[in-house]
Amino acid sequence: MYEIRNLYKSYPLKNGGQAQVLKDINLSIAKGKITAIVGPSGSGKSTLSKCLSLLEHPSSGELILDGTVLNTLNAEALRQQRQKIGLIFQSSALLKRRTAAENIALPLEFLGVVDHQIQERVAYLLENVKLSDRANHYPAQLSGGQQQRVGIARALALQPSIVIADEATSGLDPDSTQSILKLLTELRDELGLSVILITHEMDVVRQIADDVAMLSHGEIAEQGSVLDLILNPESTIGSKILPLHIPSSLPADHTVFSATYSSAKNTPLNWLSQLSIQTGYGLDVHASTVEVISHATVGKLIFSLPDAVYCQHKTQLERQLVSWNVQYSIIQSAHPCPQHAAA
Repeated sequence: MYEIRNLYKSYPLKNGGQAQVLKDINLSIAKGKITAIVGPSGSGKSTLSKCLSLLEHPSSGELILDGTVLNTLNAEALRQQRQKIGLIFQSSALLKRRTAAENIALPLEFLGVVDHQIQERVAYLLENVKLSDRANHYPAQLSGGQQQRVGIARALALQPSIVIADEATSGLDPDSTQSILKLLTELRDELGLSVILITHEMDVVRQIADDVAMLSHGEIAEQGSVLDLILNPESTIGSKILPLHIPSSLPADHTVFSATYSSAKNTPLNWLSQLSIQTGYGLDVHASTVEVISHATVGKLIFSLPDAVYCQHKTQLERQLVSWNVQYSIIQSAHPCPQHAAA
């Protein structure tokens, strides 16, 4: 478990003032989970990444890794704790004159690990990242995705309990991106690693993150499980992770719903059909999207029915949607229902 409590970070200005970059950050990074930290440029993602990886000292607050408060340790104790945190950079940052195996061995060499143990560990890591046949290749002889795999193996050299990946797929082609995301999920599942993803790519969050926090102006604007946020119709980040385009032209005199569901039993075909039977009217679907998020099928759709039909069955419809765990909001209602609308 990696906990961040009341973290602030500021930098001194020439005029003697302070530039506040991070404000009261509180996060819990669960063991064996992938937590994404997202936000626009200038939101504080890079600074937070540096604080979490101990490359920067927070101005105040606590960084607690497995019960140890990191930012109160002396230099030697902090160096030992740093070994529990692996770093994956945006560019692989490999040394050009060292082979893949030699790059992976670098952290072990710095610690004075004996040669035969280094060789065993490097061979194991190369196998884990599926690059055993590239051990003696130099970075220039590897593709971008392969270089990033070497970077991941190097981050794992000291057997960390947590890995911080800072824009690890940025600049990679789609196939390489997918292979890196697959590798990160495998490492989480097989090694029980905690992974912190610093990213601006919502596709990455949707595909592999368990939890997500959104930074805005140096503060956490929203956080929670990816699935819960997608299912919350009021969530800003949920709408970005699983977006749904609302058509510019919707039928007049119709009540239009935006609905989100997660259920293997109540697929949209099922519950839309049930609603149609209850109202005696075929509901119109104007847009939809479906994804598998955190092992659950999640979907969003825009559907409508005439105002008069909705008003006649309003209470019954709303109760049924709630009973099926369908989260919804009404995005258009040309004529509000009268107070005596039937159930």
